[in-house]
Amino acid sequence: MSDYIRKEDAVDTIKKNFKYLPGYMNATINYIKALPSADVVQVVRCKDCEWAVKSTELPGWYMCKCEEAFDYYAKPDDFCSYGKKREDRSEQNGRSKS
Repeated sequence: MSDYIRKEDAVDTIKKNFKYLPGYMNATINYIKALPSADVVQVVRCKDCEWAVKSTELPGWYMCKCEEAFDYYAKPDDFCSYGKKREDRSEQNGRSKS
C-alpha cells in the first residue's frame, strides 16, 4: 500500500533541514511542487462510524445501520462512502437515525 504525504509537510521538512543549502533546498521544493497530487480522501472506519453497531451474532464485527444502505456486516477496519465519524468515541453502540 502506498503512503501519502501532504506536499506542504514535505516542503516544510525540506526548508527546516536544508536551510543552509539554498540551491538544493529550492530545487527540491520545486520538484515536490511539480509532482502530481494523489486523489485521496480520509475515510471513517466502521469501528469509528456513528452508523456502526457491534454485532451480537458475529463477535468482532459490526452491523451498519446507515440510511443509505441495507443493514450489512462489516469488519472493524472496513469503510464506505457513507461513513460518519462518531463523536462520543465509545464502541458500545453506534447511533442510528430513526
